[in-house]
Amino acid sequence: MSTPLVYRADQQLSISDPATPLNPPIWPHLALALLIWKESVPVAEVLELASRLGQRQEIERDLTIAVHVFPELAGRAHPEKMAVPQWERKFAVPPAAPRPVLVHYEQ
Repeated sequence: MSTPLVYRADQQLSISDPATPLNPPIWPHLALALLIWKESVPVAEVLELASRLGQRQEIERDLTIAVHVFPELAGRAHPEKMAVPQWERKFAVPPAAPRPVLVHYEQ
């Protein structure tokens, strides 16, 4: 079982850094795909493909993080039906899921 990874916004990771994970989180990409292609990317098919690739647990965790960041995905992803333990959804997901922030720079 893999442990959830937490990244700080100011953290710079490079390939040569031993702290760089071999499998970076894909939840941002997964969330964007589900938000942009609502009708053509069903969550059930994503989970089925993840099962065939042996990545179901990681994808369920990433979907749980995506739903935490983008609550509008909750109606389609149903994180409560996934195998992610309740304690992890409550205590590990919030720090692992930084909220997107819009920053306005004035020149």
